[in-house]
Amino acid sequence: MRNNNWPPLIRAQHWLTVLLMVLCIGAVWSHEAFDKADPLRARLMQFHFLLGGTIGLLTLPRLLTRAFVKAPVHPMAAAVALLAKAGHLGLYLLMILLPVCGYIAVSGKGLPIDLLGLVDIPPLPVSKDTAKAFKELHEGLANGLIALVALHVAAAIFHAVALKDKVLHSMMGRADE
Repeated sequence: MRNNNWPPLIRAQHWLTVLLMVLCIGAVWSHEAFDKADPLRARLMQFHFLLGGTIGLLTLPRLLTRAFVKAPVHPMAAAVALLAKAGHLGLYLLMILLPVCGYIAVSGKGLPIDLLGLVDIPPLPVSKDTAKAFKELHEGLANGLIALVALHVAAAIFHAVALKDKVLHSMMGRADE
């Protein structure tokens, strides 16, 4: 009997990334609620840096896993399959580009990134103008990621409700139920 679920490693990587993204976005959005003098504001940003870097670093093994682990087969129209591939490519690309742009943006302050006292990452030698440009790029790409994630969720719901093809179920380990 063929297993129609994504392998456990891929499911774990996927749901861990979902959790990290929610926390990362929550940290950066919630830091705005605090006065600039409040140390919690800076801690939330450090947490955002830690989570963003972790997402970027975990994307590399995810890509390797996807390259070597066979995906379940879900018959679908060629156009739907092409859109799915493009969406996944976009998500992976943004999960790598966002931390890189964020690091360059923060480097413009000339201070190391203190990852919650665990490690200090030295800044890159970039000008304030370069850092500002990368900050704007980071924010634009982040908005793009949020939009692409919303489309990804909508597509998963579309697969479950309209197409009833078990694509969403396969990422939950329940395609064979």
